[in-house]
Amino acid sequence: MLYTVKQASIKLNVSMQSIYVKIKLSEFKDKITKKQGKTYINDAALMLIKNSLKVSNDDLNYINENTSSNETAMDSDDSSFMIKTLIEQLKVKDEQIKESNERLKQAHKLIENNQVLLQAKPQQDVLQLEEHFQDLDNKLIEIKDKMKKKDKDHQGLFQKIFKK
Repeated sequence: MLYTVKQASIKLNVSMQSIYVKIKLSEFKDKITKKQGKTYINDAALMLIKNSLKVSNDDLNYINENTSSNETAMDSDDSSFMIKTLIEQLKVKDEQIKESNERLKQAHKLIENNQVLLQAKPQQDVLQLEEHFQDLDNKLIEIKDKMKKKDKDHQGLFQKIFKK
């Protein structure tokens, strides 16, 4: 059964501020429900608060005796509200899963394309290296020819002086 902070404070005969101080403790975090801005306390949390506040057993009997059909009706309304909320959340999660699946498919396609490009790249690199080496060979042959021609055309100092 869920109690509002006000209901819990009335049942335990303590102030609402005392209840708020207790529910802020870490041991109560999982026993507290918040819906539409209201804080609801379950039975387990109410018992823990009671024990921490040292409420007498008479008050506990009063709590158990005052559980009425109206509160049970509220629980069924709260349950149906929670079910609707959970169904809506599931729909949102389904949409998020679909979006993430689409993103994964796109990422997979990109990876496949990248692998194809990487397989083709070494062949391109080999072709570029062959062209580069061919250019180097041609330049070396040209330089060698120029040097041979220069050696043939080269006249020594004495040849220049005595030729005239």
